[in-house]
Amino acid sequence: MTIEKWYRRLAEVPRIGYEPDPSIDRTKLLGHDAVPRIHRYEFDGKQHESLDWPMKDGTTSASPSHSWETKPRRGESECKTTLRQMRESLELPGKLSDYHFAIQNCHNSLKGFAREEPWVLEEVERLCWLDIRLISEYPETITLEPITIANEELAKIAAERRGERRFFSVLAFHQLMGMYEREGYLREALEVAKIAERFEQCSGKVEEILERLDRIHAEATTV
Repeated sequence: MTIEKWYRRLAEVPRIGYEPDPSIDRTKLLGHDAVPRIHRYEFDGKQHESLDWPMKDGTTSASPSHSWETKPRRGESECKTTLRQMRESLELPGKLSDYHFAIQNCHNSLKGFAREEPWVLEEVERLCWLDIRLISEYPETITLEPITIANEELAKIAAERRGERRFFSVLAFHQLMGMYEREGYLREALEVAKIAERFEQCSGKVEEILERLDRIHAEATTV
């Protein structure tokens, strides 16, 4: 059975360690108290569950977190509005995938402001690691196909034999490695690449970075 899990906000997802913005009062956000209705159905001979969220004129499959759109404040830069949009979204009920995409959309937008507002790079790094923690703890967040084999290694082998990709692309790996490589932090980039490899991301980067580190070490020992 495919079961849809939901949470009241990201801070309540175990093992993620997300600290909410204390300036946000979630009780003032529309939909903060929404509770979905579980809809059960059969498809392709299997039982599935989906979530329906209440609306004024009915229900929707989009959670409050997914649907949230903040409004710019007077004197607030576009960059800060983008960041607040994400922070408010993470304070609303939703699925893990809703939180993942809220984080990903935010850090991907923030990088475009780095030239004018360099401080956003630190925020981009922090958000990328937050997203990586999320998918590392809950791989189902980015899983294309439900893993039906209890043993994860056997499931991986079975998928590889069928020539199937199990996970969809995650920008956080590319963002972080790019940042670290540009600044010369190759060991940090290697750490990211090793995690990315587990999720079928950034193929060949582990070997590439190891080769660069070997060259640097060789050059240093010949001087």
